Amino acid sequence: PEALTEGAVVLKVLRMEGNQLTSELPSVWASPHLEHLDVSHNLMHGYLPKVLFLKENLHTLSLNHNRFNGHLPAGEEAWKCKALRILRLDHCRFQGPVPRDLFVACPALEVCLLNNNTFSEEIPRTMNHCPELIELDFHANFLSGSVPCIQLKDCTKLKQLNFHTQRGEEPLVVRADDGQKAALIAAVPDCFIIWPGEEENVEATREKEKKLAELKKGKEKAERERKAAYQQWKDSEEIAKKAQSTLAELEAHMAKVKAKAEEGAAKKRADFDAFMAKRDAELEVSTKLAKFEECLQ
Repeated sequence: PEALTEGAVVLKVLRMEGNQLTSELPSVWASPHLEHLDVSHNLMHGYLPKVLFLKENLHTLSLNHNRFNGHLPAGEEAWKCKALRILRLDHCRFQGPVPRDLFVACPALEVCLLNNNTFSEEIPRTMNHCPELIELDFHANFLSGSVPCIQLKDCTKLKQLNFHTQRGEEPLVVRADDGQKAALIAAVPDCFIIWPGEEENVEATREKEKKLAELKKGKEKAERERKAAYQQWKDSEEIAKKAQSTLAELEAHMAKVKAKAEEGAAKKRADFDAFMAKRDAELEVSTKLAKFEECLQ
C-alpha cells in the first residue's frame, strides 16, 4: 500500500523481497533519503516511477524477478543516482534500449544486472564511466551492435562480464585488443569477436559472421536431430512395451481358453463315463430279469 511509507521522510532502507506483492511500485516509496530498496522476487508489475532514478543517496536498487515492464528512463535529467552501486533489474519484462545515461550518471556502479529482459538495439558505449564495475550482465536480451573493448579498459575491477546468448538474429560483436583475448573468449563465447587488424578487412568480417551463423544453424539442426532421434527411440521403446504387454495379455487369454477347454473336455468325459456306467447297470438288470422270467417258465 502507498500508505506504508507515508510520512517516512527519513526512511533509508526498505526491504520487502521474497513475498507475493502484486501491485505496481508506489512512487511514494521513493523516500527522499532512500538508500536501499529491495522488492525482488515478488509479482509486482507496471512501469517504474521516474522519481526512483532521481535519488542521489540511493546505493542499492533490487527490482529483479518481478513483472515490471516498459522502458527505462532516458536523458541526462532522468538519472541522478550518483551513489548507486548495485542495480538489479534482471528477470523482468523491461524493453527498449539500455539508456546510455545509466552509466554516465552512476559512476559508482559495481553490479549491473540487466539480463533476462527484452532490451533491444545497441549496448551503450558509456561503460567506461563506471570504473568500479565488478559484474556486468546483459545476456538473454535482444541486443546487437558492437562493444569496443576500449570501453572496458578503465573497468579494471571487472570480474564477470556476460553478453552471450542474445535472442536476436544478429550476433553481438565485441571489438577486442590483444591483452583481452583470454578474458573475452571466456566471457563472451557466443559473440562475434573482432581481433586487432580485422577492422578493415570487411570480407574477413563478413566471412566470420557467415561462419558464425552457419555454426549456430548447425548446432540448432544437430540439436533438433538429436531430439528427434531421442523421441523416435522413446516411441519405439513405447511400442515395444505395448507389444510385450499385448503378447502377455494374449498368452494369458490363450491359457484361460485352454484351461476352459480342458475343463469342458474333462466334464464331458466324466458325463460320458457316468452315462456308460448307468447304461451297463441297466443292461445287467435287464439280463438278470430275462433269466429270472425264463426260470419261471
